[in-house]
Amino acid sequence: MGQTLKLKYFLAGLLLVIAIGFYFFNTHYSIANPAPFYTDLILHFLGGFWIAGLSSYLLLTNNFRLSRSAVLNGLIIVGFSIFIGVAWEWYEYVVASIVGIKQDPLDDVFGDLLLDMLGGTAFALFYKLKALISDSK
Repeated sequence: MGQTLKLKYFLAGLLLVIAIGFYFFNTHYSIANPAPFYTDLILHFLGGFWIAGLSSYLLLTNNFRLSRSAVLNGLIIVGFSIFIGVAWEWYEYVVASIVGIKQDPLDDVFGDLLLDMLGGTAFALFYKLKALISDSK
C-alpha cells in the first residue's frame, strides 16, 4: 500500500474519530448541562464532509461515475451528504418521539441540514482543487 493511500486512510479515520468524539461529548455534556451550540455545528459540518468523502471514494474506486461532468459528480456527492443529513434528522425526530423528549426547533433542523450541505460542498471543492493542482504538475 502506497504512502499516499495510507495517509488518506489515516486522515479519513482521524476525521471520523474526531466527529465521534464530538458526538459523545455533545451527548454526555447535554445530559447535565446544555451543550455548547458550536458542538452541533461542528458535528454536522464534519459529518457532511466525511459522508462526501466516503461517497466519492465509493464512486471513484468502483469506477461508478454517473456522468463525465465533474460538476454533476460534485452535485451527486453533495446530494448524498444532504440525503444522509435528512435521514439523520428523521432519526432524531423518531427517537425523540418514542422517548418523549423535547423536539428540536425547525430552525435547528434547517441549520443542521445547511451545515451538512456546506461540509459536503467543502469536500467537493477541496477534491476539485486537489485535482486541478495535480493536473497542473
